[in-house]
Amino acid sequence: MKLIKAYVCIFFIFVALYPQYYYFGRNKIQYTKFDWHVLKTKHFDIYYYPEMEEFVEIGARIAEEAYLEYQSRFEHHINREVPLIFYSSHLHFQQTNVIPYFIPEGTGGFFEFIKGRVVIPADGSYSQFRHAIRHELVHVFFTSKVNSILIDRQKLDHPFPPLWFNEGLAEYFSIENRRYPDMVLRDAVLKGYLRRITEIGEITGSYLMYKEGESFLRFLADKFGKDIILRIIENVWVDEDFTHVIEFVTGSSIEDLQDEWVLSLQKRLLTDIADRESARSRDVKLTEKGFNVKPAVYSSSDTLIKVLFISNRSGYTDIYAKSLGDKSNLEIIVRGERTHEYEAFHLMRSRMDVHGNRLAFVTKKGEHDVIHIFDLKAGRNLFDLEFPNLTAISSPKFSADGKRLLFSALDFGGYADIYFYDFDNSLLVRLTDDIYNDSDPIWLPDARGVIFCSDRGVSGKDGFMNLFSFNIVDKKIAPLTCGMENDISPSLSPDARELLFCSNREGKYDLYVLPLDEGFTPGELYVSGVYRITSYTGDTFDPVWVNDSTIVYTLFEDYSFNIMLRYLDEDSLAYVGQNYSVLPEVACWKPERLSGDRVKTRQIYRGKYSLDIAQGQLTQDPFFGSMGGAQIAISDVLGDRRYEILIYNNARTKSEFMNSFNFFIGRYSLGRRTNFGYGMYRFSGERFNYYEGFYDEKRVGAFFVLQYPITHFNRFENVVNLAYSQKDWYDWRGVRKAWIVENHFSYVYDNSIWGLSGPVDGSRFIVTLGYVVDVRYSNVSYYTVIADFRRYFRLRLYLTYAVRVAGFVSEGKEAQRFYIGGSWTLRGYPLFSIWGNHCFLFNQELRFPFITSVQLRFPRGKVNLGGIQGALFVDAGDAWESGFPGLRGSFGIGFRINIGGYLVLRYDIGRRTDFRKISKSTFYQFFFGWDF
Repeated sequence: MKLIKAYVCIFFIFVALYPQYYYFGRNKIQYTKFDWHVLKTKHFDIYYYPEMEEFVEIGARIAEEAYLEYQSRFEHHINREVPLIFYSSHLHFQQTNVIPYFIPEGTGGFFEFIKGRVVIPADGSYSQFRHAIRHELVHVFFTSKVNSILIDRQKLDHPFPPLWFNEGLAEYFSIENRRYPDMVLRDAVLKGYLRRITEIGEITGSYLMYKEGESFLRFLADKFGKDIILRIIENVWVDEDFTHVIEFVTGSSIEDLQDEWVLSLQKRLLTDIADRESARSRDVKLTEKGFNVKPAVYSSSDTLIKVLFISNRSGYTDIYAKSLGDKSNLEIIVRGERTHEYEAFHLMRSRMDVHGNRLAFVTKKGEHDVIHIFDLKAGRNLFDLEFPNLTAISSPKFSADGKRLLFSALDFGGYADIYFYDFDNSLLVRLTDDIYNDSDPIWLPDARGVIFCSDRGVSGKDGFMNLFSFNIVDKKIAPLTCGMENDISPSLSPDARELLFCSNREGKYDLYVLPLDEGFTPGELYVSGVYRITSYTGDTFDPVWVNDSTIVYTLFEDYSFNIMLRYLDEDSLAYVGQNYSVLPEVACWKPERLSGDRVKTRQIYRGKYSLDIAQGQLTQDPFFGSMGGAQIAISDVLGDRRYEILIYNNARTKSEFMNSFNFFIGRYSLGRRTNFGYGMYRFSGERFNYYEGFYDEKRVGAFFVLQYPITHFNRFENVVNLAYSQKDWYDWRGVRKAWIVENHFSYVYDNSIWGLSGPVDGSRFIVTLGYVVDVRYSNVSYYTVIADFRRYFRLRLYLTYAVRVAGFVSEGKEAQRFYIGGSWTLRGYPLFSIWGNHCFLFNQELRFPFITSVQLRFPRGKVNLGGIQGALFVDAGDAWESGFPGLRGSFGIGFRINIGGYLVLRYDIGRRTDFRKISKSTFYQFFFGWDF
């Protein structure tokens, strides 16, 4: 959790309900101290660190070229320098403070709308880096263009075009040559889950939405001409319903357009696979649910063979084992993403390997990736290989004797190269060292050479990966395949005579075999044809040999990845020749950099601040009267340093005006592992709580907050407050003055994963100790202890048993009061109606899907509201001053519906009880908020 949320925590220090508004959440940690610099070009301010200077100059040239192209395509000029923030790797990129949210594994960059910042990782691949820059710059131009149109038309409250158009446009403009159709789009057409444009809101934010949006815009451009896209953008103001805009510009109904689009996809994509068969008709399916990828083979005995694979079927990512030859259930070998040791798997990026009883696999652990060496027989991790200069690691591979471990890795500067580790000598050796993207290495017999994938071939600049061999002795590299295709995931047969790999050379990913005869020498040109061994409607990946006649692989079909078993035979081989007549030398292209007079300046980053938000509000209350105020937030370009300013006045009469000014000023430093903030405030005005009633309080002081994340899952927090407080209760209690010192320490843990309405698995808890004392008048002195434990047991994929046990104690002068009641705490009782300085709470829920999907249908389409979640609940608890009065409770059923991913509406029905008798009346409570 980012420290900016501590602003909420600090604010509630000054009101009576502070201890109840703590929060959970995992930690977004800034492990690395980056030495930020700025490269200024004609149209961009590029922020980077010196280790990635070559990628920065490459990215600068790509950006400038894209700017000129998009300036022409959009017929629009941007009157500012666009801030680009480059990271060398995805793991560095995940540390950014430009946005406070966690960045998932597959995100290749983002455009931040408030300040117009673009943030992108290079991640070792020129083509992916180029695509990400071009994609995000489309967002820059599109947003600027639409905003200028709406301003010119004086339609400032007009809705922005939908996300599918925004992202589809970015894909359409950024991908210059669509050589092959996308496999997800093909699968959607084949399996019937393609969404029409009027239904595309059902898949908002998904990869499929991106590809459908791109495909529909390509269809419009082919049908009406390329200028149709710009005409749609320029007429966005015509109607608030974007489909009406499309109809206005094209002169066709949206129903006719999408019918024609779907038909064109069916003709093109289904014709391509008309002569192919289903993999399930020939091969054995080993898995069913979730994403199951990256198989490896383990012989636990002479007769028992297990296939290991990585899967997220439980919500967490784990390593599973499936025995061949029997019908035993899946066995979990490694439980991932629950602890710091296996913090995060790279589900689609890194393969595994087995040698004897040792399993080598990669996970993120803190600042960088590590290689785990796991004992499969003992069921425990033996040791980890950590290399401080290597950020990301992929696909470890043991040598035949088990003494060396080969892998690909990304160094701090963003270069993706091949390495091996010598176990006997504890030595790390780098085999390649250049700008090219090298991955998926495997050993040749006797460790005399290596085969790997790389974009160093003639078509690599356009993103195509081919296979290459590397000679360990003379360091020579030679191509094994060549062409405008992706040849990836090599696997050597047990007799080292056949190289199995997957390739999309015929438009989709199939498995191929390249024979290796005695004439093959690593590092020297080897000319051979290849044989295709699969021709399926689905796409195949990650092939691994079980023995000379059996393989396992990953199949993508029906929007899922599953592990398949295939028995090879000679009849399945189809010869496919390769054209070597113009075979180029390796490393025949070099990415161009921006240099010379096109670079304005290079300088050290000193901090550049700008406004995040500035808003004011005036309210009128029949009892409290008028209130007016303003909120201002300022931060630097990187988001590492932030200022929050709050000013308001709550005077009810003219004479109170000067004394009723309130302000809050806070500064937060987020650029290091330890986040901290400090500031000052003045709050004065009338307050109310159930214990004290109405009173007037003036509080002036300063605060300090600190968060130290121990791991991704747990942290320490400290809040210190120094304040002068003056309270007036309007009665015999008179006026109380105090110079308050307040200190709270908390330990927070959270490894939970979430569903539609709240957590569904894992656990989270918080323990807080606090002490507040008046150091001048001794009018205030109390301590506070809070403990809140929550555990979620996933009984089935969609069935969760959730339990919360919480206790609150505060003792002393002006001790804290705790308030329960309502849908968040003790259901069946009015919100915050039960209070005391002691509190106990026990909640149980059985959470389940009640209705899978709710749709509202309109004449021109439908709105998908998602599903309705159900919960059977039993609550117990109470709050008291002195002497435990006994438990209050309730039981019943609740329903939750998630609106837009941000708001959960709650409706509970039940009966109250004191655990001696049950009330005769039924309560009905409607509220909002996530499940506990």
